[in-house]
Amino acid sequence: MLAEIKFSYPDIQLKHIKKLTTDLGIIQFSKISIPDLESGYTLDDNARALIAFCMHYQLTQDKEDLPYILIYLDFIERCQKPNGSFINYVDKDYREHIEQNAEVNLEDSNARAIWALGVVISNKDILPENISKKAEKCLLNSLKWAETIQSPRSIGFATKGLFHYHNAVPNLYVAAIINKLNAKLLANYEDHASESWKWFENYLTYANGILPESMLYAYLITNKPVYKKVALDSLDFLMSKMFVNKDFKVISNQGWLQKIQFQENMENNQ
Repeated sequence: MLAEIKFSYPDIQLKHIKKLTTDLGIIQFSKISIPDLESGYTLDDNARALIAFCMHYQLTQDKEDLPYILIYLDFIERCQKPNGSFINYVDKDYREHIEQNAEVNLEDSNARAIWALGVVISNKDILPENISKKAEKCLLNSLKWAETIQSPRSIGFATKGLFHYHNAVPNLYVAAIINKLNAKLLANYEDHASESWKWFENYLTYANGILPESMLYAYLITNKPVYKKVALDSLDFLMSKMFVNKDFKVISNQGWLQKIQFQENMENNQ
């Protein structure tokens, strides 16, 4: 009889995250362990911090988490523009980096903000009402913009947030957006997938797992079998590239994993 495997996890340490946080939000970078205020703030990082603290609060109900949750949420709210989208880059004095926000594709950061807002709302039963209501107002204001998302990973991040919101506050419009976004993701898959390459693009890059995950969330909302099939097929494909002979293989950002490179390797091994 096999012995039961027991895992022992270290205590969660929030000291560094708290050290990085000012009354405006979490600072973008640190130099080793020293916060680098000159690096300013980003929507991306405040969304990530908000998700982390919500998860910690869900686990612990530690009231000391609440001020931090509110700081990160307020940062997201301040970044929201009248059309519902968000800016990403803000300097140390909370002035917008106009050129950087104009030059960089902000879909990922905007979609992560929607993900974070959905996580807050999914915890509305344990969070103070003013926090969940503020998050809901922000998320609802973002929906018209969310419909227009094109980037596959951004679709995945946004879908997670919208799914969390819909689970907490059922909303047919939100369900329709989830379906609309993942129909785009499905079209990507149909354009790029083949018998040996079951993926949404001609390359594997960062945050790959979000794509099959998004399709699974879409299946749970719509009950469309094609979403489930593509989710499982693409996840199996991803796992086959990340676990080879029981060893974990990192998909490196030094060129990522290109479809053409993969096909050449297959031909060479035949």
